Amino acid sequence: MSIDHKAVKQNGSIKWIVLFGLIAAIGLIGIVQVFLHGQEASYGVSRQFPWGLLLAGYIFLVVSSTGLCLISSLGHLWGFKEFLPIGKRAIWLALATLLAGFYIIFWELGGPFDLQVLRMIRYFIPFHYTSPILWMGLLYGLYMVFLILEFMFLIKRKWKAAFVWGLLGFLTGIAAHSNLGAVLGYNIARPFWHGVFLPIYFILSALISGSAIGILIHYFSHRGNIPADSEAARTLVALGKLLVLFLGIMLFFEIWKTITGLYGHPHMKYEAVMALVNGPLAINFWVFEIGFGIVGPSVLLLMTRFRSSFATLLASLSVMTGILFMRYDLLYAGQIVDVRSPYLGEVLYTTYVPTVYEITLFISALGVAGVIYFIGEKAFDLNEEVHA
Repeated sequence: MSIDHKAVKQNGSIKWIVLFGLIAAIGLIGIVQVFLHGQEASYGVSRQFPWGLLLAGYIFLVVSSTGLCLISSLGHLWGFKEFLPIGKRAIWLALATLLAGFYIIFWELGGPFDLQVLRMIRYFIPFHYTSPILWMGLLYGLYMVFLILEFMFLIKRKWKAAFVWGLLGFLTGIAAHSNLGAVLGYNIARPFWHGVFLPIYFILSALISGSAIGILIHYFSHRGNIPADSEAARTLVALGKLLVLFLGIMLFFEIWKTITGLYGHPHMKYEAVMALVNGPLAINFWVFEIGFGIVGPSVLLLMTRFRSSFATLLASLSVMTGILFMRYDLLYAGQIVDVRSPYLGEVLYTTYVPTVYEITLFISALGVAGVIYFIGEKAFDLNEEVHA
């Protein structure tokens, strides 16, 4: 009796859509709260600490989107055959995580009836070209359009058109993502963020996220059955090696970011770095960012010499855990020193604890990304290789 693999795949996709749909529905707790009581009564942010978990979730998701776009481009744009098998799947997931990022930033701004959402129009009418937030919205909007067009032509097997739109998506993704880093880097009042470091750091962290998620989707698309010396194994090894390379560069960045933040005791920046190194964020920084996010997975992959698909899976899961804490800690450390400190002659610290409503909306956004991705698994043939 023959097995209808297409039917099995579609039934499996339906189960995952239902599961992630239930996860997305958790956000109704936060949505109802925002509708009934407004943003101020629902979120743990304040005037001294305006950006919390939801913005960290937005950065986490759009970074993942950009990373997936960059990694997938290695195959169908730049001709590295090892990355061809993940091309369409990575592009579709890049679109899913981007839309989930839009979903969570919508609620971070307070929802449909909050004036913050309406005020976003002022960046475009008139056109405030000096505003990095305007460029963030414009570039990510273009990036979304280019992703859709690239994916459409990949599905139709029109390689030349897919190359053109993929190249535009690649360039726009880099521009949008580096601009996202600039939104923080332009902030003179927050010395921990200020400077040229963040636009570069965001691109590097996107490459890490893209490599790690690429491993996850490749592993699970084969249901963990990846024989040694197979094409699937070669793709997994290539992704693992890329991941270790980018993690090594990230460790180098982290070392110098910490040293320059401590050397000479720069006002407000020193206190923010100390909060990470030996303060309230120390466990997050040393255990999750450095341990789970960089050192642990690198050691695991090097010890197994990239030969164990399961070890590569564990390393990617560890990296994504660390990346999530990186996003949260980046925002927390940047705001932990009260901006009023220079005027008061002493350092004041702010605190932030995400509310249950913020947590449910963050979890919901992950569910939204999952639903969109598995709809694509059901509707399209994402397993077919893309030929350069």
